[in-house]
Amino acid sequence: MTATRYVTTPELAARGWTPAMIRDLLGTADRRRPNPRYRRASPMRLYDARRVEQAEAGPEFAAARTNAVHRSEAARQAADRRRAKTMAAVEQLAITVPVMGVRVGTDQETGVAVRSFDMP
Repeated sequence: MTATRYVTTPELAARGWTPAMIRDLLGTADRRRPNPRYRRASPMRLYDARRVEQAEAGPEFAAARTNAVHRSEAARQAADRRRAKTMAAVEQLAITVPVMGVRVGTDQETGVAVRSFDMP
């Protein structure tokens, strides 16, 4: 008898699954295990690998994946447009920095300041 292999949520994400796709196509996790890295974190959701592969072979997964890719690309383009608009507005700003008189100490004063700063 072979042991059932389980897939974690991060592994699903690496395979192109979104949280909505996991919810809609896989539903409830097959198992939950304590998070090995963070004790106080919510339990890890584990999905039977065979069930994941069956879902990935179906037309619903292909359609959902295509939609997710299109949405991701549209979001990236929208962010690029917002960034370009912001940068254009920044380029139009007239920023002036007043020149302030700076007192430069004598070599002796500078040496004392440096030595006191470098002390442990």
